Amino acid sequence: AQEARKAAMHAARSAATVMLPISILFSAAAPAIVGLVTSDVETAAAATSYLRIVSFAFPLMGVEHVMDGSLTGAGDTTPSLVWGLLLNTLRLPLAIGLSRYLGVRGVWVAIAATTMMKAIVKYRSFVRSSLPMLAEADEHEELEEVLAAES
Repeated sequence: AQEARKAAMHAARSAATVMLPISILFSAAAPAIVGLVTSDVETAAAATSYLRIVSFAFPLMGVEHVMDGSLTGAGDTTPSLVWGLLLNTLRLPLAIGLSRYLGVRGVWVAIAATTMMKAIVKYRSFVRSSLPMLAEADEHEELEEVLAAES
């Protein structure tokens, strides 16, 4: 289980590191990227705003996906389900509230904020998890070592 934890942490750091320049690129090149899919001025303005705000969360989005997969792969699926459900559900009232002050940008901020929150709580869940399937594998390996030593 320790090796799996180290691997997951390395993967999370790698995901954040890879996503950082992509985040910067998407933020800086948002108008050009949006221009590839629409020429409508209003749509382009909203989409550019979306990319600039949500791209800020890209590094933590990578961490979230790694932690989600690590928890699921280790057999601890409840945290991913619960936190994903709660924070994705929180997006709606948060978006409504923020949109009163920020317009459509408030919706984008709600998406980015809840994405970053999911990364943090899923990371913490992974750190605290007993990693059930991996713990069972460790116990099985220990038993095999004991049996091999006895023979």
